[in-house]
Amino acid sequence: MISEPGCPVRDSALLLRQACITCQGRPRTGQVEIPAGTVLYIERDDSDTVFGLIDGFVRETRTLPDGRTQGIRLACPGDLLGTEILASLPYQCTAETLTPARVCQITRGDIAALHRVHPEQGLQLSAALGREAAELRESILIVGSLTAEERVEALLDRLMESVPAGEWLRLPLSRAELAEFVGLAPETVSRVIHRLARAGHFEVRGRRIRVPPAMP
Repeated sequence: MISEPGCPVRDSALLLRQACITCQGRPRTGQVEIPAGTVLYIERDDSDTVFGLIDGFVRETRTLPDGRTQGIRLACPGDLLGTEILASLPYQCTAETLTPARVCQITRGDIAALHRVHPEQGLQLSAALGREAAELRESILIVGSLTAEERVEALLDRLMESVPAGEWLRLPLSRAELAEFVGLAPETVSRVIHRLARAGHFEVRGRRIRVPPAMP
């Protein structure tokens, strides 16, 4: 699902290395196109790279004491992954691509070198980390206090932000994986999605979904 040229990280005014100043998503170095199912990093490993997600979806999970995994975050185009390196911490979760993806790989040294020349980018990076923290708090809220329908709709709304209004998106998560993220049974998620479709919130065709186009 590689999209048109452009960089949603750069579009947010966040520059992470010198090449980002002139890059519009198609540089000759720094970016990697990777297939679905690729592990970017594993929890507890030493962190050494930040990943800027240009295209695709990435799932972050934590391993529970009983060996099960729990979805922590669904990263969408424009998000940063692996920001633990900025605090010299090991990776706190495992990140795996759910779809074909394109990422920009940035080292701590790249970021430090750019910020020596463009210190204002420190504020942009702080803003990006603030957005990430807000998303994680929203995830906690979704699981902890919203109704089943509100949980599913919030996650679907998050996914739909990655495509233009009216365009179809193939869900990068199965019903079971969606259920893991929102703390519901898979059959409950399926029922909720059908209810949302009947109410006109979404159009659903198998794993493809879109927000209905506005009436003229």
